[in-house]
Amino acid sequence: MSGNLTTYYNELSTNVYDGVIVFASAALPGKLYEVAPYVTRVGLGAQHAGALCANKDWFEGLPEDIQEAMFAAADEAGEWYVGELETAAAAALTKMEEAGATVTVASDEMRAAWVNGMDNAAQVWAKGLDGQNQPATEILEKYLAAAKDAGATPLWDWSEE
Repeated sequence: MSGNLTTYYNELSTNVYDGVIVFASAALPGKLYEVAPYVTRVGLGAQHAGALCANKDWFEGLPEDIQEAMFAAADEAGEWYVGELETAAAAALTKMEEAGATVTVASDEMRAAWVNGMDNAAQVWAKGLDGQNQPATEILEKYLAAAKDAGATPLWDWSEE
């Protein structure tokens, strides 16, 4: 069943859900800890929380030095943004604990059992788009390679069957 932040509080309080997957900086203002006081940090990996976007034709029409400057600025903004997200998540967890929530970290065994019980949704996604002449498998492989190069250790290599 899917839901969203605007309905989670009521759904948790009326037992529609036993729990939800949500980022800490959203759980705090939504006061989800009031109706779901047990918070488990599962470490599912990165979430998509923001992006800088530009029209491809417009961007490619810019002088090369401007394109390079924009890439450099985007990298710097990305580092700042990730730092802000990490700070907000840590502060939210602390505030939820101070308000009475119990925060724990999922064990490696629990995380592995969860992952091993899932279908490979990334492969389904990639193969569906590959069939539409989109390079989804290539993108998935590059994404996982970049994550590993950055120091991530995925529990499951989603690019493999």
